[in-house]
Amino acid sequence: MKSFELNKLFIIESLEPSHRNGVYDKPAKELKDAMDKEKLLCDLITIDGDQEFYQKMLMIKEECKKGIKPIIHFVCHGYCIDDKSPAIGMAIWNSNKKGYDLIPWREVENYLESINEACQVNLFVTLSVCKAFIESLSHILDDGHRIPFCGIIASPDPVKVNTSFQYFTTFYIELIKTQDVGKAYSEAQKLLDNLNKLYIAHNLDPERQILMFSDELFTRAAKGDFSINRSKPYQVRKLAIKEIEREFNLKKKHIPEFLIRRFIGKNYELLWSIHKEMQDFKFMLDIFPTQRQRFELPQNIKDLHN
Repeated sequence: MKSFELNKLFIIESLEPSHRNGVYDKPAKELKDAMDKEKLLCDLITIDGDQEFYQKMLMIKEECKKGIKPIIHFVCHGYCIDDKSPAIGMAIWNSNKKGYDLIPWREVENYLESINEACQVNLFVTLSVCKAFIESLSHILDDGHRIPFCGIIASPDPVKVNTSFQYFTTFYIELIKTQDVGKAYSEAQKLLDNLNKLYIAHNLDPERQILMFSDELFTRAAKGDFSINRSKPYQVRKLAIKEIEREFNLKKKHIPEFLIRRFIGKNYELLWSIHKEMQDFKFMLDIFPTQRQRFELPQNIKDLHN
């Protein structure tokens, strides 16, 4: 990912009152104050219930249509089934229910996808959410969905509140100065490394924050998809299986692996043309062709074998 145009930060916060009025809430307000000092447009939005979540996502979408290129920073709990599992979505406090609404990741991504289109493929997302390292682009080669964001920072670990505040304040201030996501991430990681040394010294678990760019993940998935040894049925294998079913009048479960590999090996050019069309769709280049230069995507079939 070569560049972003970012001109406003939305801090979306949703916590129960006992957390909102205590240690959890303070970092969100301090982050807003820090961004105000840096002259970055910043809205702190408190969400009450899933319906308000949907309304605010649509509100951000409408702002994007007027020229806003956003970072959306979520401050909420991860919705975990148990202590060992990753979050299956966001936990949004609902005061009427006196409990949390679950917004599954796929639902979150659907709204982010529409926002990303509204801001011409410029959405960046950060998550101050426990165990929320979204494998959001694990479905990147699935049919029908465009990328929900260009980049994301999230953690697979329980998030320490003050650590998260210091980390993202450092990240945003450096981003404002340099306009470079990679440099801002590196600066924030230096801070996190120092904090983790203290945690380890006091027998506390360290924390990770992971930066992912959509184009990097897409290319990685595509390289695997074009490998004749790939067992996971992404688009290329699905197409191969469909063609073999038609040509040999075989059912999927009866197709031997060597036929799939042979089809992929003999039809790279055909498969590349199909892949290229899907790539343009995924990154909205069919709508915004001038954005192509911002993404580091395969330009030809040889790029998938480097």
